[in-house]
Amino acid sequence: MDKEKLFLHVLQLIDLATKRGAWNGNELQSVATARQSIVDAINESKDAAEENLETITKDIKDKDD
Repeated sequence: MDKEKLFLHVLQLIDLATKRGAWNGNELQSVATARQSIVDAINESKDAAEENLETITKDIKDKDD
């Protein structure tokens, strides 16, 4: 399993547990912080993938020229 899929699964688990009332009020800030860290990691992973795609596309175009 790649990192992005793992992060997405963890995000789903946090959201599901929240819907089911798994957290006490005094735990919500910690859960929110952890959730935001997961969202940030997903976004960073997507950004890195997009940069890699741009680099590969540029390399292919350069080889064709």
